[in-house]
Amino acid sequence: MVSLVDVRKPGRRRLSALVGLLLLAALGCQLEYAAGDPPRPENVGSDAAWIGGPDGGVWVTLRPDAASGQGIYHAKIQHETGSSEYEGPLRLERANGGSEASIDVSLIEGWDGDELLLSDGRSLRVPN
Repeated sequence: MVSLVDVRKPGRRRLSALVGLLLLAALGCQLEYAAGDPPRPENVGSDAAWIGGPDGGVWVTLRPDAASGQGIYHAKIQHETGSSEYEGPLRLERANGGSEASIDVSLIEGWDGDELLLSDGRSLRVPN
């Protein structure tokens, strides 16, 4: 004779196994995202660089603006979803009289809404 308790145990095991598999799948997705860029939205150009990590970031397209003079760049900054956060000029700010050498996107550490922060102490700020 099978008791009611015996019938329920396999169901609990299946539920526990399902919950475990879902947790592993979620963790696997998070690890995959942490290992590289998030999916690139269709409206983000192929020349845009991902600046961020698994907790968020922005897509940055940066070009020197030759018409405006040295130290001025044209930037397009987009949220990870592709929505526009800023598009326009940025002015190079040199820390302690630092270099005006060109900016490589690998130097960009983050965007705070007003400036791109660079790992060498410089920044690119929205002009006043």
